[in-house]
Amino acid sequence: QSSKEWSMLAVINPCNPTGEYMDIEQLKRFLKNQVLENNKTTEAVMKEYMKKLNNETVLKKSTVLVDESMQLWRGNNWREDSLVSQQAFINEMLVEYNCSIYLIHSWTK
Repeated sequence: QSSKEWSMLAVINPCNPTGEYMDIEQLKRFLKNQVLENNKTTEAVMKEYMKKLNNETVLKKSTVLVDESMQLWRGNNWREDSLVSQQAFINEMLVEYNCSIYLIHSWTK
């Protein structure tokens, strides 16, 4: 984790070559926490925006790129533990947290 502000976060899950892996619930918690922490780094800017916009909450636009290219190694049911099955979460992140999530599955590496 970093205290630096970011506009795009890239996550490779499972991580190659370390093999580190977050199951779907861990990944969702991690992504949400990273977006929330990133918005905290811009709190002063947000307060200025809120003053200008009648105290409406304005969240920094962020983008998350998740590469799940090695996910198929989880077996036949890999989709169940993948963001590909989490449309409601992806929509929540966009609507509630102003965060776009892009998912990559590239098995031709």
